[in-house]
Amino acid sequence: MKLPATTALLSLLVSTVPANAAGVAITPGPSASTFASTAPLEISGMAPHESEGHATLAFPTITYERTAKSVPSSGCTPTPAATSSFSATDEYVYLYFQISGHANGEQLTRVWYSPDGEVFTSGQWSPMSAGGGYCPWAGLKVAGAGPATKPGTWRVRVFSNMIFDVPYVDLTFTISSGGGGGGGFPTVTNAMTAKSLPGGACPAAVPTPAASFASTDAAVFLYFQISGFQNGEGLSVAWWDPSGQLHSQGSWNPLDTQYSTYCMNARIDLAGTSAASKPGTWRVQVFSDRILDVPYVDLTFTVTSSGGGGGGGTVAGTWLLTSSARVSGAGAFWQTDLSIRNTGTTSANVTVKFLGHSGDGRGGAERYATIPAGQTQTWRDVLWSLFSLTSDYGPILVRSTSASLAVLGQTWTSGGGGTYGQSVPVLAASELVGSVPRSILGVRQDTFFRTNLMLANATESTVSVLVQLVSTSGGVLGTKTVSLGPLSRAQYNVASDFGYSNLSDAVFVISSPTAGAAVGAYASVIDNATADPRTLLPR
Repeated sequence: MKLPATTALLSLLVSTVPANAAGVAITPGPSASTFASTAPLEISGMAPHESEGHATLAFPTITYERTAKSVPSSGCTPTPAATSSFSATDEYVYLYFQISGHANGEQLTRVWYSPDGEVFTSGQWSPMSAGGGYCPWAGLKVAGAGPATKPGTWRVRVFSNMIFDVPYVDLTFTISSGGGGGGGFPTVTNAMTAKSLPGGACPAAVPTPAASFASTDAAVFLYFQISGFQNGEGLSVAWWDPSGQLHSQGSWNPLDTQYSTYCMNARIDLAGTSAASKPGTWRVQVFSDRILDVPYVDLTFTVTSSGGGGGGGTVAGTWLLTSSARVSGAGAFWQTDLSIRNTGTTSANVTVKFLGHSGDGRGGAERYATIPAGQTQTWRDVLWSLFSLTSDYGPILVRSTSASLAVLGQTWTSGGGGTYGQSVPVLAASELVGSVPRSILGVRQDTFFRTNLMLANATESTVSVLVQLVSTSGGVLGTKTVSLGPLSRAQYNVASDFGYSNLSDAVFVISSPTAGAAVGAYASVIDNATADPRTLLPR
């Protein structure tokens, strides 16, 4: 439906993938980017501070990480006041943090990302010496420069030349087009929950409000209209269950002032989902990236355990992709593709849940798809195309009303005139680690290769995992007991976590003493010269 010039409709509902929480229609994500070769005006510095340090390949200690409107004129004190809201008239956005326990000669790189997810500029500090601490800072020029013309949510990340997989610092901040962090509140009307959405034109057609739902109702819809917003303003939605835990969340595309009014909607599915098993008073809130402390919409509704009519479906199969990514590394931009083929004879209703890396993935965003018999659905750059994430990493859980699925994840980056990466099979329930020990062969850590072990909990309860590093002769080289939170993940390295840096061949033996445990596990053996990974699965 073509909309009038003054009205726009933003919806989570797309023709093939309705969303559990607010999302955007599937569109190609930002192109992969490496560090900018020429930087706009940016300043930086780094002063030593009085902290003990030591040479290590483990993570150093990072404190006082923040964005600010000023930094100390010399030395490391006073610590600047943290702020995440800036105006186009502010002179600089400053990044500040303190670091200790780093390796001798370790060098840090900062990367600034504009609201479109692209790398805006980057820079490096001088290599650090071990035995003390530093307080690096950098300033991104705003007033009179390019960032003043790009309002929205920015990101700054700090990477090390020693540990590539995870940034040391990862912060977001907003730049508004006016002074002081943005304008006043927009006008929000017809905010309601409902059992269905209107079929007529926006904004004339309005749904019938409902605040009471049965667990057998198909879905709970959020609907509201908004006008008087700022250009580029971003809205996000959060659904809270009766216990106060985050059930799911998402966001819409930024608002555009070429339209006077938007009709917004989002949904969570009820029948046949985990939400149906949580009767009580729920809450849904809508927040803006311009005014952070007060929600634009704040509604409650109830879910009861009986009545209503149909929808959803019984889960017949579960699969776990132990890791996925949309992150920058040293000279690379990693992304993950997800493919699901329905090998059965009937359509499959599929839930795809991103678990993230917070230590508790139960509140992760969910998306839904119906895959006809014999067909395949592929999401290129899945964290962007399906979940609208500009940068993140973590496992993905797939649930389906059909047990007849084939699922594959591929993480890759551009390089050498083409691409390279790692194909990671998505583990079915029967392939997850429980009480019976499973072995990962081919572990190597030496001058030429390094090995990382990935673990992911596929259950909604905390589990204990026993990891043994075993020599080829059967001797136990090291043991680690890991506690994994609900739907959470962890990563370990042979050198930094087990203390071995000269192993040409070893084995990981993995098991769990926790009843009902289901843990996804695999190891990556990475060539130090080419950064090319090999996938090792448990047997």
